[in-house]
Amino acid sequence: MFKLFKQFVTEKNIPECKKFIANYVDRVVVFQDRLEVTFKVAFSFEQKNNIYSFKTFVKLANLFKTYGTVAGM
Repeated sequence: MFKLFKQFVTEKNIPECKKFIANYVDRVVVFQDRLEVTFKVAFSFEQKNNIYSFKTFVKLANLFKTYGTVAGM
């Protein structure tokens, strides 16, 4: 799914980006030097649906370097 999201961003497919964010992103925090994202993921074990989260971050400089042209920067 994350590879698809990258494709949605580069193609500027806003409806698919919104769908992905609504389904898989729990929280986004922007710091001065980095962006922190907490994703929500559901696993089904023994007929129980458990929702887990994991957190990742990216330095803003790397984000602008990679996606700055997509954002028009």
